[in-house]
Amino acid sequence: MKSNRKLFGIIVLMVVAAAFVCGCTSTQTEVTPTPTGVSTPLVTGTATEPEIMGEWILWREGAGQTLGPLGDFQAFSPSVDSEQFMNLKIQVISSDPIVVMFFNDTELRNFENKMWTNQGSYTPISTYNDVVSSVLEESSDEYLNIVLYNPSQNTASVTDATIWYMV
Repeated sequence: MKSNRKLFGIIVLMVVAAAFVCGCTSTQTEVTPTPTGVSTPLVTGTATEPEIMGEWILWREGAGQTLGPLGDFQAFSPSVDSEQFMNLKIQVISSDPIVVMFFNDTELRNFENKMWTNQGSYTPISTYNDVVSSVLEESSDEYLNIVLYNPSQNTASVTDATIWYMV
């Protein structure tokens, strides 16, 4: 009886070892992650390529995002390889009217501080009210940021924003 148990144990051990060796030596296939609802900037070149000077370059393609009521906002700071831009264009399509604002870096921080703490003030470079479907361009002598702001007290807004920059 003991020899049968020994033989059975050896067989089980050999099967486990064979399965382990086969599992460890097989080739692995790469899994491509499936994108989620979070959008990341789409960069179509680097800011230093001379052939793109003076042309609009896609930075971020619109993906539906919801701006909740009561002052929800989304800020965008377009950059490529840590280089920001002074010329931005945005195409906005929104289910309900929103406010689109362009800020320099300092005023963006002031805006965010006001939204988060209800303290301080901010001054946008430009403001566009009641935007539902528009293409807006802004140029400045300072680096620009874009804010989409929902001023509604009780309605969320689904918004697509496509953003371009120019060197």
